[in-house]
Amino acid sequence: MSDIWVGKKYAHKIKGIPEHIYKKNPDLKYVCPYADPLYAFVTINKNGTIVIKGKTSSWMLPSPMDLGIELSEERTSKISDRILK
Repeated sequence: MSDIWVGKKYAHKIKGIPEHIYKKNPDLKYVCPYADPLYAFVTINKNGTIVIKGKTSSWMLPSPMDLGIELSEERTSKISDRILK
């Protein structure tokens, strides 16, 4: 599971997670998980160009925005595509 840590101030229960999971993983209430894992494919071309193709997901509920957390561009539920030359 991929997630971001939101800390005690924003402790919450994630929709769809049974209570027995919280008993085994008490810190789970301090994270906002993505619905899907985040990863990227990296291709290095013969001309030296590096192409990064990232995965996009969504937040499990409640999302950080639902909790009143303003996210920066770096804290999103996606890995951005990039081309490096």
